[in-house]
Amino acid sequence: MLTNQSRFPPNFIDARLAKEDAKAALLTKQETSGYQRWFVPRRLIQCALTCSGFKHIGANNAANIHKKIHRLPIKDLPESFEGFRILQISDPHFNQSNAISDALFKTIQDIDCDLCVLTGDYRFRSFGPLENALAGLTKIRQMLSCDTVAILGNHDSIQMVPVMESLGITVLLNESFVVSRDNKELTFVGVDDPSYYKLDNLGFALSQRPIKSSSASVLLAHSPHLYQQGAKAGFDAYLCGHTHGGQICLPSAIPIKTSKSFPRYVNSGQWSHNGMRGYTSVGAGVSVVEARFFCPPEVTIHILTKYNAQGSRSKRL
Repeated sequence: MLTNQSRFPPNFIDARLAKEDAKAALLTKQETSGYQRWFVPRRLIQCALTCSGFKHIGANNAANIHKKIHRLPIKDLPESFEGFRILQISDPHFNQSNAISDALFKTIQDIDCDLCVLTGDYRFRSFGPLENALAGLTKIRQMLSCDTVAILGNHDSIQMVPVMESLGITVLLNESFVVSRDNKELTFVGVDDPSYYKLDNLGFALSQRPIKSSSASVLLAHSPHLYQQGAKAGFDAYLCGHTHGGQICLPSAIPIKTSKSFPRYVNSGQWSHNGMRGYTSVGAGVSVVEARFFCPPEVTIHILTKYNAQGSRSKRL
């Protein structure tokens, strides 16, 4: 278990473990209690896909992982970071499907990047064994020669962190990571999951290592929930995942269901809010069921470029 508790806010580890235990107990009860176990969303959707004949189509879609190139404009980006390449892998959910995992490894095997950021949800279920998730992360780390930074999602346990760090992955739990080039800095601040565990603490992270005024800055959070706080804190960019873009969508990638906790325009792809540029990955894996419709999975290569800010609108780009 994590031994250096001074790196975290007070009682952070105990609070995280208590919430993990409570979540596991609740979900286990729901899935084993009488007739209710047949009416959990996972079983209902699986039944609908099987009966409709769309099960195999959805599974094939889910294993067709796209490699997306996204130019990420950063205000006053230092010249030494022009063209800096960030590989974002989000929501792989190992190991619901060997086909999806194999497709992910094949997609990233020849990618050239300066840094990899993993934005959470490495485990398929949000409770239970960790071995598949850690095996998948081990494979990713072995395939990449660049530094790798990670945060935790709502499916991840803090008990995964020691193994992840032993692999050479820098796990940010309300902490920061700085890349230096030619005496200039690019600062990444990563927070704990803000969607379910709600133990994100941006103030603590910034107080422990304030961002220099000359540094470009990127906020890493599992979900888009902090889009307002990130912009208010002055971050140049915000990378996240969690939403899966809806995963099962209508034509034109229109999600059937979206969260009420943030506006629809931050649900997937590139967006902006009060001068901060954001990107919400639709993820590489699947949740609940092994299927995607009109929402192909992705890994994203963000290429940093300098821009001059104009206005402060909130919009989907």
